[in-house]
Amino acid sequence: VFLCNFGLRNRKISIMNSKNIVATIGLWLIFVAAMAQQPAVLVKGKADSQECKEWVETRLEQMTLKEKIGQLFIHTAPLQDNEATHKNLRNAVKEYKVGGLLFSGGALATQAKLTNMAQEMAGIPLLMTFDGEWGLAMRLKQLPAFSRNRVMGCIQDNGLIYEYGREVARQCREVGVHVNFAPVADVDNNPL
Repeated sequence: VFLCNFGLRNRKISIMNSKNIVATIGLWLIFVAAMAQQPAVLVKGKADSQECKEWVETRLEQMTLKEKIGQLFIHTAPLQDNEATHKNLRNAVKEYKVGGLLFSGGALATQAKLTNMAQEMAGIPLLMTFDGEWGLAMRLKQLPAFSRNRVMGCIQDNGLIYEYGREVARQCREVGVHVNFAPVADVDNNPL
């Protein structure tokens, strides 16, 4: 998945160099081929249906190449409820037809409002993502904070770790987040 930031001040979109694009497309093709071997499953464990497949095929047939490319991007936007952010989201969703959004830190109510606003604008449901390695409190105010991954790695009770993950997933679902980019493989390189 590409991360694209359509900045409010700088309208230039960073484009990967051609070697990175070829490598990324190659990795996507390998991923798609591997996934094609797996049975299709939708959110909440429901099996894929013929109706769903037909909806997807119909939408794909109607999309332009620009719209299909836009679906590969996740747009990062500030979590601010103001006209500049609203314009930024309208541009990303309506003009560039991005496939998903990632909001930076802010208030929980603002996350919900902007998520709903963007989903209403989108012709195809947006993939809502989050960067919360140690839970939603990492980016959103007024939420219970969990320990950092360094501490979680010291816990010997796998059941406790499972319940932590389950709670973070529940919180994500409550605010409309489909993917939390966590855990990550950050390396602690402090020699002390």
